[in-house]
Amino acid sequence: MLESTLSAIELLFTVRGLLFLGLGTVIGLVFGVIPGLGGTTAIALLIPLTFAMQPYEAITLMGGIMGSVSFGGSVTAVLLNTPGIAPAAATCFDGYPLAQQGKAGLAIGAAGAASSVGGLIGVVILVAVIPLAKQIVLLFGPPEFFMLAILGLSAIALSTGGRFLRGLIAGLLGLLLSFVGYDAVSGGVRFTADSEYLFDGIKLVPALTGLFAISEMINLSVKGGTVVTSGQANVAITRVTDGVRAVFTHFGVTLRGSVIGVFIGAVPGVGGTVAAFLSYASTLHADKDPASFGKGNIKGVIAPEAANNSKDGGSLIPTLAFGIPGSAEMAIFLGVLVQHGIEPGPMLLIEHQGIVFSLILALSASCVLATVIGLAVTRQLALITLVDVHTLVPAVVAASLVGVYALHNDVGDVILAMAFGGLGYFMIRFGYPRITMVIALVLGELAERSFHQSMMMSDSNLSVFATRGISLTLFVLTALILVTPAIRLLFARLRARTAGQAVRPVAATAPAQRSRLAQLVVPALVLAAGVGMLVWAYEYDGRTRMVPALTAWTLIVLGLLDLAAATGTRAGDAIKAFFTGSAGAPDDDDGKPQPTRKVFAACAWATGYLGAVLLIGFHLATPVYVALYVIRHGKLSVRRGVIAAIATEAFVAGTFEWGMKFELFRGVLFGG
Repeated sequence: MLESTLSAIELLFTVRGLLFLGLGTVIGLVFGVIPGLGGTTAIALLIPLTFAMQPYEAITLMGGIMGSVSFGGSVTAVLLNTPGIAPAAATCFDGYPLAQQGKAGLAIGAAGAASSVGGLIGVVILVAVIPLAKQIVLLFGPPEFFMLAILGLSAIALSTGGRFLRGLIAGLLGLLLSFVGYDAVSGGVRFTADSEYLFDGIKLVPALTGLFAISEMINLSVKGGTVVTSGQANVAITRVTDGVRAVFTHFGVTLRGSVIGVFIGAVPGVGGTVAAFLSYASTLHADKDPASFGKGNIKGVIAPEAANNSKDGGSLIPTLAFGIPGSAEMAIFLGVLVQHGIEPGPMLLIEHQGIVFSLILALSASCVLATVIGLAVTRQLALITLVDVHTLVPAVVAASLVGVYALHNDVGDVILAMAFGGLGYFMIRFGYPRITMVIALVLGELAERSFHQSMMMSDSNLSVFATRGISLTLFVLTALILVTPAIRLLFARLRARTAGQAVRPVAATAPAQRSRLAQLVVPALVLAAGVGMLVWAYEYDGRTRMVPALTAWTLIVLGLLDLAAATGTRAGDAIKAFFTGSAGAPDDDDGKPQPTRKVFAACAWATGYLGAVLLIGFHLATPVYVALYVIRHGKLSVRRGVIAAIATEAFVAGTFEWGMKFELFRGVLFGG
């Protein structure tokens, strides 16, 4: 362990190590500032750029992003009352009132220092847990790995709140997609439709780029306007050092928030939003003057910011120890590991200790570096949010697709990324959590392989999962997770009965906001996909089709339940209540109605760019697409469109062709 740590320190403090750390930190700050993007989009967008890097360089870059994105999100929360990332919403409660009082510097200084201290505390706890986690990993065999994968999918689906049923469905769809291509058990090829491109399966990086980066850009394109419209961008920034000092004056608040963040982050799928709000609430209730919160109490800034950054250390615990991502960012991060030939899972801590400690050091250093850089350029970061999204969207789409192509010089990756971009957008719109699909794509192969190994160990006896202590424990936990909503519903009814109130089991899920037809069409399509994959699976022999067929049958059952829930009948309401505990889903942006014309226009522009790339290549298609999009779709000035086109093409050419020596696709008209 000491040798791995010293090696990681030596690699970090090289010119290239510090360069990638600084670059990741700056990128994380920028993406944290822009609402709707965040660390998940940043990592997904930059995965292709890591292809030419050494593993430790890629890990350092990603660690820099993860350690800095939280502070970036807090800048706009304080200055503009607009959280750059969801967890920073808790910072708005007291950060923005402080800014209105002329104390923006105080709030930003406190946010930056709390983020740094919280991040460092999270890393310390992570380092303390790793030796214990390594010992636990050695106790795991195929049955435990299989049950661990199922537990991870179930837990993350449950964490999606009122969308538990659709979270499970998205996970099953992800599992079916993970079965495409070469079957490691039988040696055959499945579900490829005779496409050679699919022989190697669904490539993770293009899929992740589409699900997050492209889909978010389509979503922003549909919404239009600027990222924020607040007129508070001119708030003065002073007294920063007083804010830094306040973090140590109220160190008990900082420590409590950090510990809450670590423990919440260690629960897969729960994430920083829960950690930040729980930390804020606990601080409010523990304070002697709770009425001062929401009016500019500096403790209301320190508590959520400490939790928000410390949760990264916590979420790395299940990610590194068991291969179960603790958050969406960690799910994308697993794609980086896969790209560099590092298999996610329990053996990571044993076989790649150097990589693990490179990440830990990068995360620690970026927490501090982000605060230093962020406090120096806070004003400039805030101005990014005033950029019209129609300038931002085409540039990010173009950079994403160019990066995906550069990964393997395969135009099929570009098409796949765009396909998953469309899928990701419609998952956003209709309330199917993308995170469960991502985790299923990552864990699908491990789950299937472990299942078959377990069957061979036990002569095809399913009791192997119940006769081993750890496997049985994981099975029981999975079962408890699956019935948790029903238990919530039971307790809610008991409380209501005790209070003498009538309970109508209606769950306020996002799809209830749309027309009855839209509610029925999407579950019907999911059901059709399950039936189609089941029929397809039975074209293969027994062992090859076993796990895909079981998955398809489960998807059909859940699809029928989803379809019934969408009917609005009494039975449908009961199904909704069963899967949500009758509490309903939080009212977020997912699934809210959007003008069909704008949706088609946004998808048409993205598809048109893809078609242009295939015909005339990136160098001609990119500036034309960016300029036309900004001018025609965004209705901005010709001057702005030309500037955006030149800047995007300069970035693409400078980064990929001149900087990284990749030869970009020239289009079928020019010989490819």
